Amino acid sequence: MSIYRGTHGTSTKRADLIQANGFEVSAVAKAGSGVYLWAYADDSSTARDLAIGWYWKQVGWRKFADELKPNWSVLYAEVEADDDACFDCNTIAFREALFGYLRKLGRANDEGYTDDDLCAAYNTLIKRVEAKVGREFCVIHTCVTLPKGVALKEKVAGGDPFVHIVRKDPVKLRVIDRENESDGDDMDVAVAVAG
Repeated sequence: MSIYRGTHGTSTKRADLIQANGFEVSAVAKAGSGVYLWAYADDSSTARDLAIGWYWKQVGWRKFADELKPNWSVLYAEVEADDDACFDCNTIAFREALFGYLRKLGRANDEGYTDDDLCAAYNTLIKRVEAKVGREFCVIHTCVTLPKGVALKEKVAGGDPFVHIVRKDPVKLRVIDRENESDGDDMDVAVAVAG
């Protein structure tokens, strides 16, 4: 049994709803369906910055257009899962299978893949692995590329950031802490993302 921790960036209104009703699994996302957490082990500072950056990206996409004046909230969450209920996509074999799946889509070399393409690829390949081993995974570990405009100095040293994706049983995902924009301004992150 292991505990996986991460941050989830959203608006304060939506954070209130998550804390009242629980997380909802996203149907389409870059690395397959699930609830995405920017992963951390002991130091949550980079995961916090990523959550706030993700919030600002969503503001640009008008995700919170129904809110009069949205503010960011960072939910610090954790999920406990059996080790055999987790799958790590950061292996050479999985990456080869992922690239092979995407090549079969027959796109031109200079044509990029959509988030729908990537989501379908991850979901299909993970279902194949689940069928092969005879069990479903509730937590997936992988790396995702940062959305354009989300600044992260640490990317130079470590590559794309890690995420935990909770695919099954989001009720096991619990909020352990929360930080709101109104708790204290964080202009460094806001300026880096907006500018």
